[in-house]
Amino acid sequence: MSVKPPTAPLASRLISPQARWWRWGLMGLSAVPLLGAFGYGYVMPMGGEDCLFQKTYGFFGPGCGLTRSFVAIAQGDLLRAIQFNLFGPLLFLLFAWGFFQAALELGARQPLPRRWDLFGFCQRYPVSFAGLAITLLLYYAVRLWSAYGTVPLVLEASGLWQFIQAGALQL
Repeated sequence: MSVKPPTAPLASRLISPQARWWRWGLMGLSAVPLLGAFGYGYVMPMGGEDCLFQKTYGFFGPGCGLTRSFVAIAQGDLLRAIQFNLFGPLLFLLFAWGFFQAALELGARQPLPRRWDLFGFCQRYPVSFAGLAITLLLYYAVRLWSAYGTVPLVLEASGLWQFIQAGALQL
């Protein structure tokens, strides 16, 4: 005698109308930076003007370099993308994941399995995302220091420091 696992009726697994609107919105918001990166990279020239944050405060912000990083990814230059902003490739992947998750869920009319659910992952592991935010702020502090501060000669001679400094000075 075999035991069948309990299955929920199909209607209970379908995405509600409110959840569908949420997914359409997520798909649209995720598509903007992805399409913008390809548009800047291949269709429109990227301007050399400073960002509004930099004009207002006189130094670059934590998100400076993300647009250039996304454009470099769209052009296939991962090393330059990392140099512009270390978190650029990660954010690009998160936008792409969010877009494709929403598209798949809309197409299937049901949520993805739990292990592939980006939003459920964010809710299940908030400490990981807090750690990511702290890491971003530390990276920002290092970039500010590399662009505006003086460093010991030992650090200045290292290849990693020169790589970070080259990216920070391009902003």
